[in-house]
Amino acid sequence: MHLHHLVDTLLLSSLSITTLSLLLPTATAFSSPNTNPIMTNAAVASSLPSRVDYLVIGGGATAMAFCDSLLRNHHHSSSSSPSVVMVDNHNAPGGQWNDSYEFVRLHQPSDMYGVESTKLELTDDESNVEEEAHRATRKEILKYYDEVRASLEKEYDFHFVGETTFDVGQLEQADDSNNDDDYKTYMLSQDQSISARKVVDGRYLQPDLPVFIPPKFKFDSSVVHCLPVNALATTTTTTTTTPYSHYVIIGAGKTGMDAIVYLLQTCNVDPSDIMWIVPNEAWITARENIGSCLEFLHDCTALLDKAQADTQDKKNIIASTNFFQRGFVEWEKRGKIYRFDDDILPTKFKDATLSKMELALIQNVKRVVRNGRVSSIDNDGTMHFVDGTALPLPWKDDDTSSSVMVDKTLFVHCSAGAFNYSKQTKKPPPIFGRYRISIQDVY
Repeated sequence: MHLHHLVDTLLLSSLSITTLSLLLPTATAFSSPNTNPIMTNAAVASSLPSRVDYLVIGGGATAMAFCDSLLRNHHHSSSSSPSVVMVDNHNAPGGQWNDSYEFVRLHQPSDMYGVESTKLELTDDESNVEEEAHRATRKEILKYYDEVRASLEKEYDFHFVGETTFDVGQLEQADDSNNDDDYKTYMLSQDQSISARKVVDGRYLQPDLPVFIPPKFKFDSSVVHCLPVNALATTTTTTTTTPYSHYVIIGAGKTGMDAIVYLLQTCNVDPSDIMWIVPNEAWITARENIGSCLEFLHDCTALLDKAQADTQDKKNIIASTNFFQRGFVEWEKRGKIYRFDDDILPTKFKDATLSKMELALIQNVKRVVRNGRVSSIDNDGTMHFVDGTALPLPWKDDDTSSSVMVDKTLFVHCSAGAFNYSKQTKKPPPIFGRYRISIQDVY
C-alpha cells in the first residue's frame, strides 16, 4: 500500500496536502517503445480456447499479480486450475513499463515490487549491489514480467495475447444483462470473440504518462521544441550531437526529478543550463529510511493524542491540513522524508522517492521557478503562468537572437501527473460485480 494513496483516501475535500497537455509535434515523438516481442497476436489467437474462466484485460503489474496469485494458490484437488486469457494492447506484458522512458527505474527496492511467486531483486552474484538495495531498471522489469508470463503459460492454462484491444463498454452491457448465463461472450480486436465467466479489469490503476497525455499549456510546436520525457534518451544520446544547449523541465513529480538526475548524471549537463518549473512543493520520501503508510498514520494520531487540546479542537485538527502536516514535519526530523528547500513548507505529497545523493544532485539546479503551472509558451520561449506572471528564458548571449535561443532549448514535458488516473471513471465500479472484477486499491 502506497503512503500517497492512504493520504489521498483519508483527506477531506478541504485539505491541500494531496496526492495528486503536449500538442503532438510528431506521431513518432509519442510512439510506444515496443520491446520483448513474443508470439504474434494472430498466432496466439488461433490457439485460444473459445471459453475461459477469466478474461483479464491489461498486462501490467496489477493484472500480472492477480493471475500469478490466482493460479499458484489454487488448491482445489477436485478440479483443475482456472483457465485464464490475458489481453493487452502491448505486444508483451509489463503495462506502463512498455511506455516509460528508457532511464526509469523503481523508486524503491525491488523486493517491494513484482508478483507473489517470483523475486525481482537480483542476488549478490547477479548484481553489484546488495539484494535489498537493488532497484530494477525498465529493461529488467520488462524481462521479469516476460519470464513470469512464460512460466504461467508453461505451468497453467494461461494465455497472453498481445497487440489486442478490448472495448470496456461491453462490461457495462454485461452488467445490465437480465439473463443468468454463466458465461458472456466478448469481442476482441480483429473480430476475435471469447466467452468468459469473469472479466478482470486490470486497467483501473493505469497511470498517466507524458508520452500519451498532452500538456495543458499552449505552444506553437513548429517553433517551440517541447517533447515528452521519453525523448531525452534519444536527443541526448552519446552517439549523436544534441541540438539542445538548455533544458526546461516542466513538472515537479518523480518524472521531473528523474529527468534532472539523468541530465546531470548521465549527460553531464551543467546545472546552470537547466531550469525547473515546480508548480507545487512536495515532500520527498527518503529511500534510506522508507516508512509504511500505517506507521505514518500511527505517528499522526500519536501526535494528536499528545496535543494539549480538547475534543473539539482535535476534531478540527483532523479535518484540517495540520493533521498530516504535523506528521510530515515529525518524519522529516526522523529522516524519513526530505524537502528541497528548508525555507519552504511543502503542501503536496506524491510519494516520490529519492536518496540523499539524488536530492543533493537536484539541489545543484538553482534555476527553480515556483510560479505555479505554465499556461502557455511564446515563440521566443517566454513562459506564461496561471497566476498571470511571465518569465523569459534566462540564458542570454549578445550574439544570439531569441529565435536561436529557443531553437537550442528543449522544454521537457513531465507534467502528466501519473496519479491523476484520467482513464478512471469518476465513481469507482464495485470490485466484485456480476460478470467482472475491477482490481483497485482497498483500504
